[in-house]
Amino acid sequence: MIPKFVAHRLLAPELNQPEAVRLVCNEDRLEPLLADIARLDERHEPAFDALCDLYMDIDRDDLRLALVEGAMGAPDKVIGVAAMQRRCTIHADAGEHEAAWRLFREAQRLDPDSPSLANLELVMLASENRVDELGARARFWAVRLRKLGHEGEDFLSLIDDIVRSPEGFVGAMNRSAPTSLAELAVLASQIGELPAPECRHELKTMEGSAGPLKPTAALATIERQWQDLTGDDWDPWGDTGWIEWLSDRPLAWQSFAILDDLTSAIDEYEFEDDDQGGLLDDIEDALLDHAVALLRLVIAENGAEGLKLEWGWIENRPALRLLERKTETESGTDEEVPLLEWLLALNPNDNQGVRERLIHVHCAHGRPAEALAVCDRYPGDGLTGTLYGRVLALVLLDRRADATVALAAAAKQRPRVLKTLVAARPKSPKLDPRFVTGAARPPPRAPGGPPGPGRDGVDSKIRPPRDRHARNRLQRQRVRL
Repeated sequence: MIPKFVAHRLLAPELNQPEAVRLVCNEDRLEPLLADIARLDERHEPAFDALCDLYMDIDRDDLRLALVEGAMGAPDKVIGVAAMQRRCTIHADAGEHEAAWRLFREAQRLDPDSPSLANLELVMLASENRVDELGARARFWAVRLRKLGHEGEDFLSLIDDIVRSPEGFVGAMNRSAPTSLAELAVLASQIGELPAPECRHELKTMEGSAGPLKPTAALATIERQWQDLTGDDWDPWGDTGWIEWLSDRPLAWQSFAILDDLTSAIDEYEFEDDDQGGLLDDIEDALLDHAVALLRLVIAENGAEGLKLEWGWIENRPALRLLERKTETESGTDEEVPLLEWLLALNPNDNQGVRERLIHVHCAHGRPAEALAVCDRYPGDGLTGTLYGRVLALVLLDRRADATVALAAAAKQRPRVLKTLVAARPKSPKLDPRFVTGAARPPPRAPGGPPGPGRDGVDSKIRPPRDRHARNRLQRQRVRL
């Protein structure tokens, strides 16, 4: 029999990430769970963190503060210390540094060897530009946490980075948005007057495939000019000359490659308040709406409806990335599932791994049969979200015997996942470097070559979605443990 709390974590496998929380949880589900502070224990810490994040996302700082201050009095030490950490960041973001440090010391007396408190201390020192103390404390914690058996943990890598360059960490943490928002306003103005989508790509259909997206000669020239302008180490907000470049080249807005780069630039923009964040959201929404409309038009104009647009063709990847990004911005809306299904229809091999999201979206909205059908499309799939998503779907269908068999199979392939699911205090796993790269652009494929084979992996150009709600600075910097 699968324990209830395991099924709950399967429902929200990324519970500490705001987007996943919005996908599968909301205040109505979490508030009753945390209502009786006296009954909470360490198993409730992920739910506590999730609800705090939710309150920030919906701008209910009053509810967040009430939850945090209530939980500070919890009999369970884990919950109490977690709440104190949250209250420290609230104090610090309000400029109440003395109060933050008093509470921090109280929390540290309760849990002196907490990696999470070590992280908080370093973030607080950095926020006050106390570089010398930051370096000293980072060296202390690097030694201390290794002695406690935390070698290999993600937070130790961060602490090692601070040891090497405390000044760099302070600079990165306190980096603000560009001193002038004029460039961003100009970009927003341009995007507010985007030209209508035009078909400037050719597709040569073949055996159920649309083939690669080939830009026309004029568009290919524009894309080469863009590559020359931005280079391989593009710093979009360090040199904003590209904004003026775009204003003189309306054809650039018909390029999936350029639109893909622009959404990446939006992700990299450091914003500090809701006004800036809202403007970035508007820009991103307009870009993605345009990109999706452009993709629909290009497919229709080339008579390629119902055909595959595989990831194996390098030329197709910008368009597929843009569509995936659109599914992320539509998370929780009626458009999310149709967009995910369209993306999977275009690229059934699903190199981007969106089938995992679709499975859990179906489960979250009471459609376990549809979730199971998605699992069945990928027999022998080794992706964690599919393996354990099958277990969840079967649990929700009340097929407990089948769920137990599926869980055994999932545990055999991904034993560490099950260990994390049943752990009282689960730790964030390390990412597999084979599927993650920092490459700015994918390497080119020889022209005219065939699409590469599908694989049980994900997009090699992984780019975490930007938080679409401005948050207070310290809370954004907090490393989740």
